[in-house]
This record gives sequence, structure tokens and C-alpha cells, in this order.
Amino acid sequence: METNKLLSTKYLPKNFSEPDAIYAYLQSGMCFAVIFGATGIGIQSRNWIVLAICFFIIGIMQYRLSVVLHDCIHLTLFKGKQLNMWVGRVSAALLFTTFTNFQSGHMAHHRYYRTEDDPSLPDYEVHPKTTKDLVWFLLQPLIGYSVFIKIWQFRDVQQGKTTVDKETKGGNAQAKKTPVVEIVLLGLIQGILFLWTSRLFAQPIYYIGLVMLPVMSIVLFLSRLRTFLEHGDPHADDHPPLNCGRNTLTSIIERAILSPLNFNYHYWHHKYPQIPSSKLPELHTWYLEKDPEVLSDPEQAEVNVTSFYSTFTRFYKEVELKSHE
Repeated sequence: METNKLLSTKYLPKNFSEPDAIYAYLQSGMCFAVIFGATGIGIQSRNWIVLAICFFIIGIMQYRLSVVLHDCIHLTLFKGKQLNMWVGRVSAALLFTTFTNFQSGHMAHHRYYRTEDDPSLPDYEVHPKTTKDLVWFLLQPLIGYSVFIKIWQFRDVQQGKTTVDKETKGGNAQAKKTPVVEIVLLGLIQGILFLWTSRLFAQPIYYIGLVMLPVMSIVLFLSRLRTFLEHGDPHADDHPPLNCGRNTLTSIIERAILSPLNFNYHYWHHKYPQIPSSKLPELHTWYLEKDPEVLSDPEQAEVNVTSFYSTFTRFYKEVELKSHE
């Protein structure tokens, strides 16, 4: 079968569009359980080593929860739309955002990929002159630098200034603004977390250290690192840039930390955002069996890489060589 026909949605097996209920409950439930468990241990401890461990565990699981939220905004994690929306709303509230805000930004990333209207562009479209510039770009979120960008984007959604909202002018221009219920849910969940972790205002430092800071640092750092390694190309000016994204066929450790919920099959996610993440490995295998050449997209500089680490080291060496020219 010709490659362009094989890439058509109508040739995909129908079961590829069916979410896996066990997978959905396991992935979302694990995030909630570990986050609240580690938070509970943290607020009971006075040991700085225990607190540091809890901080990193919470941050990694909050990042994982952002991927659960990602699947929910695509309405592909659970079978029902309402269940996707409500699990997504709760997840978003725990991450200091809203379902609608996250959805608007991410859908714009798909629709306007690698253009100035892509809200994720600042996380992967970078051309560092030196290796120090590259490392600094990746580490900025750890000191809270990216927080201001996210607040600015949230404000734009509320004021209807995003590209997606502009396209609705003259019609349903208010549709992309965050519903009141999501704002109330965000305030309610964060209010409860504050009262719990601060022991009724007695120790607010625990709320800051175990709820706020992991999102503001670890989550945004891992998000930028993954986005850059899946989409970025420091020297895209020298050859055609990626038109989609990379599959990173990597180890279980890298997947667990950096690309959970099969997010490492990112080429396929951009090709078929309607396919549940639980089916992406199966989709990848199916294509390889049908036509291995389907992965040799002529517009792609590359499609499959072996690890996030290898991608980073290659970029690092490219920037180092370029800086000496």
C-alpha cells in the first residue's frame, strides 16, 4: 500500500480509537495517590532530606499529571467526554491552571505548529550560539523564569487575545474563555491544599515548598526539556526543520521521568492526536509491519531517535562545533 494512503486515518484499525479504561484509571489514580501521599509525608516531617525527597517526587508526579491532563484535553484518556473533562479540570486545578486554558494553548500548538502563533514555540525554537546558552535555556524554568510566560498566556486566554479566540470573532468569541466553574474549582482545590499543608495557616511554608514550588520549577523544567528534545533543532536554518515531532524509542527510566503515558511516540501523536496514548505503541508497531518506509517522512530531518540523552548530546555537540566556526 502506498505510504500516503497508509497514513490516512481511514486505514487505521478501529480499535486504535478506543481508550483503555484500566490504563486511564491507573495512570490518573497513581498521580493523585503519589502526590497526596508524598505531600502528607512531607508536612509531617521535620527532616530536610525527607522534605527534599518529597519535593522531587511531588514535582515528577505533578509533571506526570500534566500529561494526564494533556490526554484529557484531547478527550482520549477516558471513554466519556464528561469524565475526561472533570478529571482534566481537577488535574489542571492541582497544577495552578484550568482545563480550558491548557486546552486552548495546546490545541494552538497542534494547529499552528512551528509558527509564531504556537504558544509552545519559546520552549523549542531556539538557536543558541554557545553551549552555555543552550544549558541556560533549558535550566531557566528551574528558577521560575517560565512562570511569568505562563501567567501572561493565561491572561491572554481570559482576555480573548489568543489566536484561537481571534478566529471566533463575529461568532462565538467568548467560547474559549475559562468557565466560572473552573475558576471556582481552582480556588477551592488550592484553598483546601493550603489549609491542609499549612496546618490552618500555622506553617504556610509547607504549601509553598510542597505544592507551589514543584510546579513552578520541576514541572516547567521537565516540560521544556521534553518539548525541546521532541521538537527542537538548534540548527534548523541549515536544513528543513521537523514538521511534526520525534518518536523517542527510549528506556523505561527516561519514559517514566520525561515522557510518561507513551508521550515518547510524539510523531504519531501529532499525526493522529485523536488516538489514545494507550494505543500509540501498538500504532507504531502496526505501521512498521505494514510499511517500514512510512517513518521516512521526506519533510522530516529525523523521525525516530534512540533516547532523549542521545538527542541532547547531539544537539550539545552541534552547538559546540558551531560556536567554534
